[in-house]
Amino acid sequence: MVSKFTLPYGKTKGLTISLPDDINVVEIQPKNIKIADDPVSLLQEALEKPIGNVRPLEEIVKDKNAIAVVVDDATRTFPRDQIVVPFFDLLQEMGVDKDKVTIIIGVGTHANFGAVDDAKIEEILGKKIPASYKVEVHDSAADNLVDYGKTSRGTPIRINKTYSEADCKILITDVSFHYYAGFGGDRKSIVPAIAGDDTINANHAMLMDANATTGNLASNPVNLDMVEGAKKVGADFVINVVAHGTDVIDVKAGELGVAFEEAVNVVKNSFQIGIEKQADLLIVSAGGTPKDINLYQATKAITQTIGAVKSGGQIIFLAECTEGIGHPAFEEWIEDAATQVAGETDHKAKVDKAYDYLATKIKTGFVMGGHKAYFVIREQRQANIAMLSSLDASTVEEKYLFEPIKHADKTMQKDLQAFVDGKIEELKPSTIYVIQAGGELFVTHTSAMGEEKAMISAAKKRVKIGPPFITKYEKSRIVGARALQLSLGAPPLILPELITPDVAEPLLIADIEMKEKVLPIIIRRVLPSKEYADYPLDIFPGDASAITRDVQ
Repeated sequence: MVSKFTLPYGKTKGLTISLPDDINVVEIQPKNIKIADDPVSLLQEALEKPIGNVRPLEEIVKDKNAIAVVVDDATRTFPRDQIVVPFFDLLQEMGVDKDKVTIIIGVGTHANFGAVDDAKIEEILGKKIPASYKVEVHDSAADNLVDYGKTSRGTPIRINKTYSEADCKILITDVSFHYYAGFGGDRKSIVPAIAGDDTINANHAMLMDANATTGNLASNPVNLDMVEGAKKVGADFVINVVAHGTDVIDVKAGELGVAFEEAVNVVKNSFQIGIEKQADLLIVSAGGTPKDINLYQATKAITQTIGAVKSGGQIIFLAECTEGIGHPAFEEWIEDAATQVAGETDHKAKVDKAYDYLATKIKTGFVMGGHKAYFVIREQRQANIAMLSSLDASTVEEKYLFEPIKHADKTMQKDLQAFVDGKIEELKPSTIYVIQAGGELFVTHTSAMGEEKAMISAAKKRVKIGPPFITKYEKSRIVGARALQLSLGAPPLILPELITPDVAEPLLIADIEMKEKVLPIIIRRVLPSKEYADYPLDIFPGDASAITRDVQ
């Protein structure tokens, strides 16, 4: 018996692979996903009831003479027909004159290595909108960028002139994980999307900081610098969309930074996946077009799922890359690294030497695009990577140090299956993970013990008197007192469906209430000196068993 999985690849219908059932095969997928039944109504409600200290959009755009709307470029998967097109229809309903609106495609530096032509604009906006509105593709090298000074980290903030001069500034963007800014969306629609080359280079040079990681915002210098720059420039209204492919999950709109926080929580809840055991073999797709449009974009899938595979394991990576590598600096840096390791015959020695070279190069002379070479090589220190793509096989092997999966176009599926079968025979993996769109997810490796230790460590910082747990004595007093209340007619604080014939006794209900942390009870801990501290239940770590652990 076999299990079949169809993985996105370019614009194809996907490539199907079969994996044997006698191996532990797990497909890692998003969780708690609920696709919006009516995304247009969701968008309209978000515009009418914004988050934060801003008015509804209709009030903001009223009597404005120059409205700038920034949208993402074609390297992002965005629900165009569910959000972008309806948004401009709603603007019309608000009485906004089309001639007063300029749409800015926030390409950052992407336009420097690939023209945004009419076909690309149609991909982003559809056919109708470009014919009705002024559309401007941002030029990060333009000589008329507006200077906003520097951030506290020294980043010069120079921004698109049309946006700067607008009397109403609107951002439409998606929020997803980003491998060194923490998350995309919100402030990234200003820095880097409509910023100058010097702004982008100075900001992105901070990516080598240990805190510049996927999912981290609070201590991430790349993010904090972006936020500071974006606040200097400002935005009147931000529409943050959380999507699964082109399907809308949620829309969080309103104040810059504030609505973003709520969108981030949605992304974490749906796309951050913790695993206790790493796989011997990871089979991951970049997610098809546009996520695998070029290697520069596609490799995000590896960086964000590298935690799924054990050290020394194997990754099979699918990314068509019809537009090639995607950035001249990326190609230049990887070629420089390849020259440095040309004499090495051992693959691990090649990777280590290339990594050392690129780590030094990025610290001493950061160039936007070159950083991608560093990440590509860095991930290969964790696992060997084989790649199916339309790229030249010798380039993939000799420069990028991936093992190319050789194939003919007509027999691609068969050739991929033969390669997978060969790797399984070679590696004899006990666990295989399969991921359909690696760029959507953030996979973290945690063990139950490691997670518990982290919770304990956090609790110790907050709980200054006594252990960072509810002791068995405290538990007994809380549950006993609450059970008495319930027996005297107090209403339960848990959902009715949790109360079954097996869970109907006051003591059992009280126990569940405590584990769910719904009881409005304060624990007061008193020292012999009469000094005391009050702690609510939710300050203690964990749920169920962890919260009631006794410290001997």
